[in-house]
Amino acid sequence: MAAAVTFLCVWRAITAELAARIGIRQGYLSDLETKRRKGLDSTMERLAAALEVPVAWIA
Repeated sequence: MAAAVTFLCVWRAITAELAARIGIRQGYLSDLETKRRKGLDSTMERLAAALEVPVAWIA
């Protein structure tokens, strides 16, 4: 249980930092991660650039 809590805390911090870096809300990033929403091309480009991966990997 402690490991899961630690993982979630780290993941949330990374998610919050990534969302802030690309200029979107953390909840919106979560929606993109779970495919509840489809991001605009410009959002996906910023996300890919922040993650240093091709857009095709995350689209």
